[in-house]
Amino acid sequence: MEGIETLCRAHPKGRSTVKSPVAANTEQAPDLPGLDGALAAMLRGQQPAWQDAWIGVSGEAAAVDRIRYHGVALALIESGQEFPGWPDIVVESIREEARLQVLWEASHKDALSPLLERFGAQQVDCLMMKGTATAYLLHETPAVRRRGDSDLLIRPHQLAAARETLQESGWTRHEVDYFGQESWLFDTGMGFVHTVDLHWRSVGTPFLAKTFGDDELFETSVPLPRLCAEARTLAPPLLLLRGVLNQALHGLSGYIQGDAPVFARDRLIWLLDTALLMQRFSDADWDAVVAAAEARGMRKLCLEELRKAEMHFDATLPESVATRLGADRDATGVESYFARGSAAARLWMDVGALEGVTPRLAFLRRHVFPAEDALARRFPNAAHWPAPVLHARRIASGLKNLIGRKGG
Repeated sequence: MEGIETLCRAHPKGRSTVKSPVAANTEQAPDLPGLDGALAAMLRGQQPAWQDAWIGVSGEAAAVDRIRYHGVALALIESGQEFPGWPDIVVESIREEARLQVLWEASHKDALSPLLERFGAQQVDCLMMKGTATAYLLHETPAVRRRGDSDLLIRPHQLAAARETLQESGWTRHEVDYFGQESWLFDTGMGFVHTVDLHWRSVGTPFLAKTFGDDELFETSVPLPRLCAEARTLAPPLLLLRGVLNQALHGLSGYIQGDAPVFARDRLIWLLDTALLMQRFSDADWDAVVAAAEARGMRKLCLEELRKAEMHFDATLPESVATRLGADRDATGVESYFARGSAAARLWMDVGALEGVTPRLAFLRRHVFPAEDALARRFPNAAHWPAPVLHARRIASGLKNLIGRKGG
């Protein structure tokens, strides 16, 4: 097995030289079931035949892009599997990506931990969500959980104190006009610029934030000592549900990979998180999962994610839990949002979830006329275009998708 120290010595600057041409030109992740199955098998400790993995793969660039999409480079190295017969450029890209993950993680923790310690000293309640939470709660090597930032949830009334603490800690506010969140950057001066997404709502849309709730997340939170003494995260059953919701949102609205938005919900690193949670759940945890999914109207979404994790990894979904989650009922709560067939219908639900005329008008303004940096994030491959052109492009995209699956 190629250890982490060896990887770092072999590539001290941690810079990947392998480009991903496919990611820059598509909004849909490619369908490569042979390669996907081989990657999942390797993560389970098996050694599939490379001929099976390469069925349907159009070339080395497509394979590199798909492996990066799944975010499993370091996980593959950590699994101890070899790559007999695989093209050299693909194997080297995996090793380079793994080296970069290790170096990024060490640098990110060095930037993040002092911030959390200062939050603790200032009595600012803070919870780690999503990838950083699972990295330090579930994975033996946190760097295995590839991600690009950390998501911090605070209480809304502590926003001013949190901003002040971030500034005092050397972070710079990066205006991104979202509901209930903003981005902060930290330049290490050594090649890494780290990002923290500061949330004062647990989810970035009004309806889902109101439905998912915040108070219970703080009241049932658990320590995350491997990150630092002050770090806390969601209770594992709620962490699972938040991950399920995140995957559903990425399937609906996409996320940025390379220079393009990607719409998908089947990344192996996400499913691995789910499987690791399933492996540690007690009967009481499963009961809590069902209760939390029922309360939020997430039973079917949750069941779908658990079934996918069970299919790909060594994780067992108790039949009694599957039966309770699979009971036939109308879509309510979170699932009612995803059941809407158009962006306009979801926008109406979001506006209705806000209280008062002023918040509703402000939300509509941000949605119809987003800030320039939000446009740049929405169209990263055209960020250099003039703002009016980006606004026109977004309006055209919104009109095109108004009655479609994706939000504009």
